[in-house]
Amino acid sequence: MKNILLYVTIFLFSINFASAKKKVVVFEDNISTLKIIEGECNLGKFTAYSLKGDGSQEPNKKWLKAWGVWNCNDVLGSRSKCYNFVCSRTQNDDWLVSNEIDLDGVLKPSLLLDYYSRYGTDNANNFEILVSTDFKGDVTTAKWTKLPFTVYHKLKKSESQSISLKKFTGKKVVIAFHVFGSDKENELKNMTRNYFISKVQIAGKK
Repeated sequence: MKNILLYVTIFLFSINFASAKKKVVVFEDNISTLKIIEGECNLGKFTAYSLKGDGSQEPNKKWLKAWGVWNCNDVLGSRSKCYNFVCSRTQNDDWLVSNEIDLDGVLKPSLLLDYYSRYGTDNANNFEILVSTDFKGDVTTAKWTKLPFTVYHKLKKSESQSISLKKFTGKKVVIAFHVFGSDKENELKNMTRNYFISKVQIAGKK
């Protein structure tokens, strides 16, 4: 009898183990493969939208007032590629929007993000992480949901965090990183914040 119970227990355990959900990555940036190119922001799986003026590229190919690919310190403190935005003392309203991400069948989806920022003051610089289910190419007409996240400012390397996307389970979404500056002219001198995003990944279980 004991042997029968043991076999049944092992059988049931094997069924549960086989049916256990596995972690899957449904979206991952390709930052490490991107090159810093003259005349191109080269944003890979993301698209930039600027609502207040155009960006400019420095002789060293670093972009100012526009999302572009540059170098930063990753979570280990090593130099790596990143998505970078530099306010450069200019009023700004700039978006970095991902390709569409399908969360159909993905349980407990999360945004895994490595990022940090430096310089500037909080009252003149703003950073949001947003999600939309109806984005059609115009950031002003889409409906956006702001995600709560930990602000990592005045650091010298990226920090990691996981942001729940559970409420978007089963939907098709885009992720947006939105930076914008104050309209107060006297705060332009403090609009110097640099944003560095070294990893963007959407993961869950299937």
